[in-house]
Amino acid sequence: MKVSIVSDDGRTIASHFGRSRGFVICTVEDGRVIDRSYRANSFTGHAQGAADTGQGAHPHGPILEALADCAVVISRGLGQRIHDDLTRSGIKVFVTSEMDVEAAVNLWSTGALANRPGPSCDHHGKHGGGCHG
Repeated sequence: MKVSIVSDDGRTIASHFGRSRGFVICTVEDGRVIDRSYRANSFTGHAQGAADTGQGAHPHGPILEALADCAVVISRGLGQRIHDDLTRSGIKVFVTSEMDVEAAVNLWSTGALANRPGPSCDHHGKHGGGCHG
């Protein structure tokens, strides 16, 4: 099973899904990571520097396609729309306060990763408006 962890540097979990530089992709079998790679985030407008004005549609198709082979996404924060889109696509979303990628994958593989259900993000004051991606 593949698990995608939102990360800017491959070591720590990013605080916002859509603004992350990429995703650590871990293949987990029998509770062990057997493969690990990094996918640069060229899929979201946020990561490419596009501002979200909060108006109109916010397409998530490219990121959903990029992570379609993953069963799980682990992030420290994400918006309601991407949370719902990932869930509708059959991807389980974990929102965690854990900061370390390796620790999070190990905790998840044993069923011990604390999940703060539902979307969350921490950039309202920085960018104004709601959390969208």
